[in-house]
Amino acid sequence: MPSSVVCISRTDGALAEPIAHAVARQLDYHYVDEEIVQRAAEKAHVDPETIMDVERRKSFVRRLLDGLPSTAVIADPFKGITGPSIGLEEVTLLAPRTMKADARDVIRAVIGEFAHEGRVVIVAHAASMALKGMAGVLRVLITASPTVRAGRVSHGGKLLEPSAAAAAIRESDRNRQDYLRRFYDVEREEPTHYDLVINTDVLTPQQAAAIVCDAARTIAV
Repeated sequence: MPSSVVCISRTDGALAEPIAHAVARQLDYHYVDEEIVQRAAEKAHVDPETIMDVERRKSFVRRLLDGLPSTAVIADPFKGITGPSIGLEEVTLLAPRTMKADARDVIRAVIGEFAHEGRVVIVAHAASMALKGMAGVLRVLITASPTVRAGRVSHGGKLLEPSAAAAAIRESDRNRQDYLRRFYDVEREEPTHYDLVINTDVLTPQQAAAIVCDAARTIAV
């Protein structure tokens, strides 16, 4: 049967956000990302910032991408973004290392709730790991080579110096692996953790979105 849930995992700078928005729009599915944090906070009766601190270390790259305007053109989501010069010492913002198991359980439970509601594109939060083995779930990883991703984050040196952008990408990748290890005991992420892996070094967001939509409509998972 067609996938009622599309999980999109991402590496920073891979253009996953515009791709995921396009997939949700074309499939007429609900796009979910920060709603997971909001719903988990409501269930745990805590501030959303507390859930965000528990869930991940938020890199500068993530903060940069989160700040993109909602009207960003899908082909060039970084167009028109400006900002002050940022030094290496400001590249990362680390959340506390101590994590409560009950908060992790709430986050996973919320991911499960959205999945059971169906017709949803779930972005990030390692949803592909949380929903492993669930019928009707297409697990997608959107990535690109570190050099290309750093170039996008740097945006020709307008947002970050190339060396700082490369350092930010390395740090975000370390934080992402640390998250998978702490939440799901995944010591090494493999392509086989996903049903579909897309490299956006050459593919445009529109082309990548078309591939994901075609898989969601036609592949029985």
